[in-house]
Amino acid sequence: QSQRLISDVLPALQKAAVDTRVIMIARADLNGAALSTANERSTVAELWVNRRWALFQNWMAAPVDNWAATGLPPADGDVARSAVVAAGQEVVDKLTPLLQENGVRFAYPVLVRWNKDGKMEGCACTDPRQDRYVLKDLGAE
Repeated sequence: QSQRLISDVLPALQKAAVDTRVIMIARADLNGAALSTANERSTVAELWVNRRWALFQNWMAAPVDNWAATGLPPADGDVARSAVVAAGQEVVDKLTPLLQENGVRFAYPVLVRWNKDGKMEGCACTDPRQDRYVLKDLGAE
């Protein structure tokens, strides 16, 4: 689902001059089991610290199992970079109940936007049929 949003929806929104932001999160551990890899955590930390769009594009273009985070400082064992990764995970912890209170189930990816009536809306956007509605609402058809 993330790939579809990144390859199809995001470029259409950008072409329509919609101000887009991508916030990457390394999934938190669950019951002691890591849900993200060391390479993912290093990449997420680098994106948060230096906002390198080319790095994001390269990461998204790479096969999931082949991303090596070559040349990036490791997040694991680095207090500052580990804190950046944890901050992203805290965003998820805070955002999830807010979305739920407004009828939106948190999932990866989640799209939050201002609609044409000036109201904030959210979409887990796991169903490709939602893309057309989002694009139309934001004038990016």
